[in-house]
Amino acid sequence: MEKIKIKGIILVLLLVLGILGLNTKYQKYRNEKNNEKLLKENKKELEVKIENVISEREERRKEIQSDYEQIQIITGKLGLLSMKNESEFKKMIYVFTRESGLKMNEISKAETLWERNGYKLKYIHFTLYG
Repeated sequence: MEKIKIKGIILVLLLVLGILGLNTKYQKYRNEKNNEKLLKENKKELEVKIENVISEREERRKEIQSDYEQIQIITGKLGLLSMKNESEFKKMIYVFTRESGLKMNEISKAETLWERNGYKLKYIHFTLYG
């Protein structure tokens, strides 16, 4: 009788230990599945962020390209309107101020920034108000 009780207790103990072992394995399996699910979600979010960054860079590149083209157009127009001397530039500024209705003051005389091969770069100080 005692052997049957001991065998029963051992059997119940083994059964409980087996169930606990299976439970821990099942918990590990569930954790791995949850981690896999989180990794997939993070991967999707990362792909969306990458696409957003790429589209933002593409938009910025288009803006820069547009600005560059506008600068090229303005540079071309200025090339046509290049002035031979300082007095032509001043005349152009005076015409601009008269047409725009602004008042202009020349703060100081022109300063030569550099002179090379007959070309001069001068800096003229103006203020416009009105």
